Amino acid sequence: MTAIKCVCGFTELADETLTDHLLRVFGPDDMRGSDGQVHEEGPGLACFCGFTADAADILDEHFRTVFTPDDAIGNDGAKHGPADACDISPA
Repeated sequence: MTAIKCVCGFTELADETLTDHLLRVFGPDDMRGSDGQVHEEGPGLACFCGFTADAADILDEHFRTVFTPDDAIGNDGAKHGPADACDISPA
């Protein structure tokens, strides 16, 4: 089994996926995006902003898109993202 990791060192666990981790480190406390709208899961694979999805992974992608900053720096000051998709070269 391949471990799914974040560039910060987080390794996906049975009860916390990489998506859960990324939403925790990028999502603001009030769940408002830069557009001023609340982006939080509502009933039936929908976001409170009005976005609807056909599958959970599409809704998750919506949240990642809304909350991930261009520099991929989380609320903790560290860079986050899938380990195989981010530049982790030393600064």
